[in-house]
Amino acid sequence: LDPNTADPRLILSEDLTSVREEEDREEERGGRGGRGARGGREGEEREEEEEEEEEEEREDEEEEQELPDNPERFDDCSVLGSEGFDSGTHSWEVQVGDNTSWELGVFAKSVQRKGDIESGLWRIDYYEGEYSAWSPSGPETPLLLQKKLQRVRVSLDWNRGQLSFSDPDTNTHIHTFTHTFTQRMFPFISNWDVRPLQVLPVKVSVTVEQHDDEDDDDDDDDDVSVPFSQTVKASQMFVSRLTLKDRAGGFLRDMSNCSFNVWSGGS
Repeated sequence: LDPNTADPRLILSEDLTSVREEEDREEERGGRGGRGARGGREGEEREEEEEEEEEEEREDEEEEQELPDNPERFDDCSVLGSEGFDSGTHSWEVQVGDNTSWELGVFAKSVQRKGDIESGLWRIDYYEGEYSAWSPSGPETPLLLQKKLQRVRVSLDWNRGQLSFSDPDTNTHIHTFTHTFTQRMFPFISNWDVRPLQVLPVKVSVTVEQHDDEDDDDDDDDDVSVPFSQTVKASQMFVSRLTLKDRAGGFLRDMSNCSFNVWSGGS
């Protein structure tokens, strides 16, 4: 997740893979106020309570002002992923668990982040026990699901103009948007709950096969299979280099005759 885009009311984990809304101090103040409204309270005690509430409000405002109000920052409990995409296919999974109010999708780079967002956002959401899908070009669409989601897989095919959502636990399709994307798209998350949303690590497995070189002068069999498996954190989603060794412990220097097979997640 990109902390420079996060609403000040959101709390991000140190590894930038989890986000939650801060504790609702307004609700806590309301609770104390409700108890104070009972009969038998003296006017002086009520004044002291009001002063305490005003002081807490000032502290809340100071906390939010610690973060710069840069143009990239949302003001509606939202945050973007650190990597944007303007080609290719990409997917990521988010654990929603028992969270009661969230939104997941993609967001266009050039769209303003302040106030009501009317364009550049494609997402599904969960609110008051109901799921729905929303895009700039159409009305909000109710989504009827058989079971409550625990995880959501978001899959973006930028070139084909498809954004799909599925349940990786049951391998069930949820919804697909079709749109011709023209700019860089970023993973989008909104969280209106103190329960965290977690971007999950993905399991990557690689098998390298080196085949016999027909131009080789020796009769040695050059075929070698090197299994490689690594769990990649969300912050290390994009693997640019792998160091591989053959069975004898030497490095594979000539990779021209190697074939790579890569699997990730459950896809």
